[in-house]
Amino acid sequence: MVWDYFRSDAYFADLIDPSLQLSDLAWLREAAQLPIWVKGIVRADDAGTDVIKALALGASAVRVGCPVLWGLAVAGQRGVEHVLGLLQRELDLALGLCGCPDLAHLTRDLVAQSKARD
Repeated sequence: MVWDYFRSDAYFADLIDPSLQLSDLAWLREAAQLPIWVKGIVRADDAGTDVIKALALGASAVRVGCPVLWGLAVAGQRGVEHVLGLLQRELDLALGLCGCPDLAHLTRDLVAQSKARD
């Protein structure tokens, strides 16, 4: 059934194009001739790590509303449960890669800050 695809990890993976770069915005700006707002660049290898970074830097909570709403729109309660399960697995993987057994072990030194570019 077509809805099974939209509930699968493959659907979300197909939405991510790892070849896109910020330089692609120049082409889009010329082609669209409209204002462009960029919320963020998503890559397959950084999924879930934004939550880890925020918590390591001292946040007491992190909002993950959009993915939950997407899950709700696609499959109702089951879609929300699926998205939250994906997030849990991503967080568990990211914690393991950081060497942390749980969220309480996250520390500020796990986050490297890049220098601002001109």
